[in-house]
Amino acid sequence: MKPMPPDFIAYKRTRNFTDTDLPESLTRRHDTKPGAWAKIVVLEGALDYEILAEPARHYRIDADHPGIIEEQLPHRVTPLITPLSFYLEFYKRDDTDAASLARAMDAGLFKP
Repeated sequence: MKPMPPDFIAYKRTRNFTDTDLPESLTRRHDTKPGAWAKIVVLEGALDYEILAEPARHYRIDADHPGIIEEQLPHRVTPLITPLSFYLEFYKRDDTDAASLARAMDAGLFKP
């Protein structure tokens, strides 16, 4: 897993997800838009973060080990240890317009 680029800043955060309300879109193959990276922050439990690009890789993500999602990298998550609670924080280069990084799948991720 690559580290977050040092010149990137957080620009939005999802609500907290649990093992009982995890959006199906996160458990299927998906990616971020060009220019958008993300951090998986687990508060309780653990996730399997699977990178689907070759070479395929699996990472255990927990409270002590956040996951970094590179731009456009196909991936999915699967609950490993429940109860589970986590959120996603999205990052962009400081000079990038956040509106240009919005996606159709965002509607299910950013409900109040």
